[in-house]
Amino acid sequence: MEIVDAIREWLRLAGLAPSSHNTQPWRFRVDRAGVEVWTDPARSLPVNDPTGRERIISCGCAVLNLRAAAAADGHGLTVRPVTDAESRAEVADLIRAATTAQWKNPAWRRELAHWMRPPSRGDGLPVGRMTGGLTRWSVRHLVSAQAMARAEAHVARAAPLLLTLGTGIEGPMQWLTAGQALQRVLLEESYDARPLASGIRAWWSLGFACDNGQRTASTDAFASREKGAE
Repeated sequence: MEIVDAIREWLRLAGLAPSSHNTQPWRFRVDRAGVEVWTDPARSLPVNDPTGRERIISCGCAVLNLRAAAAADGHGLTVRPVTDAESRAEVADLIRAATTAQWKNPAWRRELAHWMRPPSRGDGLPVGRMTGGLTRWSVRHLVSAQAMARAEAHVARAAPLLLTLGTGIEGPMQWLTAGQALQRVLLEESYDARPLASGIRAWWSLGFACDNGQRTASTDAFASREKGAE
């Protein structure tokens, strides 16, 4: 049995685990590092299980099934919890890499500078009428890619709340759906009467994965609530 077929069978057996109300509140993600088991809050039971205790126990049952299935095929699996700090670090590293790639691209710098305009224009990124020329020149020639990448990654690491939106596959309809999801977050934030303009930081970044020297990309949107915006 090939490893891909084996893992598919492991996941099928893991999914046979018992769960409260048979909600099956687990989600699996497979990558080269192993199999990640995540709990799905959408399958929670707020009345029966308000603290999520039974939901996590159910995921534990799925994890043991997964380990037993792998062991039956002669593969040992080590259980390691993925912490929020690790997930946040992954996002920060992605933002750092994407920001560096953007700022090292002269064409991207020129395009960004082109859209820096006086507020009276009604579009673009507002800059002062008197200082706009210097700002655009700095963006094109002076700003350090490494400094910008460090600054953006720091915001992601330090933000009290970090949300990641992404598309599993690439295509116009997926991008449209991701845009609607992002706007819904922003509208909910605005409805909640919190300071939208200063409280939300958003990035559109390109995540890179290397496979045999070929680069593939997936588009992600990141939004964080900055400190002091509560």
